[in-house]
Amino acid sequence: NRGNLYKRIGDFQRAIADYNKVIAIDPRPADAYNNRGNIYMNLGDIQEALADYNKAIEIAPNLTGVYANRAGVHKMLGNNEQALADYNKAIVIGPQSAFVYTNRGNIHKALGNFQQALADYNKAIVINPRYAVAYFNRGILHKQTGNAQQALADYNKAIEIKPDLVGVYFRRA
Repeated sequence: NRGNLYKRIGDFQRAIADYNKVIAIDPRPADAYNNRGNIYMNLGDIQEALADYNKAIEIAPNLTGVYANRAGVHKMLGNNEQALADYNKAIVIGPQSAFVYTNRGNIHKALGNFQQALADYNKAIVINPRYAVAYFNRGILHKQTGNAQQALADYNKAIEIKPDLVGVYFRRA
């Protein structure tokens, strides 16, 4: 749709205007709220994004991506328990997202639940063995828990998959 095209070219204000128009005509499409929430995130308007994600979930409570998006907002706000709950819900709805497992692993790591974090990174890699970010985050966890050799192996694998993932080089150095 045109709102997504505006977003893609970086014209966020026109994208928001298009989603506002969609919502004014028919307030039922959850995707309109989710997409507008994503644009608000791009603009740094976290509270507006959260409101849109909440509305999208109210309308369509079985959209994996919206829970993952809202979890990201909760993480940014420091609400790790709420982020964890949303990632858990996203996994129940759509259990084949390496992205969601990796991000839930990050929340577990932040909460000190290292075994759960490791299990989530491992699951993400099983789902998508080419997802460099999962290896990168698992490497960070291994380094944090004193397993430098496994961290190095994960960093190397992440670089093999995605050589332009700059943070991996910094961690590996």
